[in-house]
Amino acid sequence: MINDQPIPSAVKTLPISKGEYELFLTQQRKDRFDWWAVFSVDKCERVWPYVCRGVTPLKDRHYIEMREHPLLAQVAGNLISRVREIGGRFFINENGVYYLEGDCEPTGSTPIQFIKWRPDAPLINNWMKRDFLMSLRQRETPQPESHEISFAALRAKYWGR
Repeated sequence: MINDQPIPSAVKTLPISKGEYELFLTQQRKDRFDWWAVFSVDKCERVWPYVCRGVTPLKDRHYIEMREHPLLAQVAGNLISRVREIGGRFFINENGVYYLEGDCEPTGSTPIQFIKWRPDAPLINNWMKRDFLMSLRQRETPQPESHEISFAALRAKYWGR
């Protein structure tokens, strides 16, 4: 037992598709450079994406519909049944899912893996997240070419001198 919580006896292996892995990132409301995706779950198995450090205020919890995300529901259920009955935060990267051992994130808690992925294709490394996100975003509208303008021209245009 850790802090009166059961210790997972072994890391569980779950299958994951590249598409499911990418879907985790699209559910995020606030990006974290250190993990692919971060979620929290309560004892009622309601899941919401990371928005702040520490306990997420109720007004900031944007619950995710679990029927549309069965793998996320399975991960959250594993955290509750195997690690912490009251729920908590879990962290996802290309290797699997982790929870933090210790008091809290800012004090340097140790990540402990409780789920390992069995991917159908290589998963995107966390350090390539920016490139992946850029591929999802719409291209910016091309801007007209810039040209230099003198102070005298600006003064004449706006102040009539």
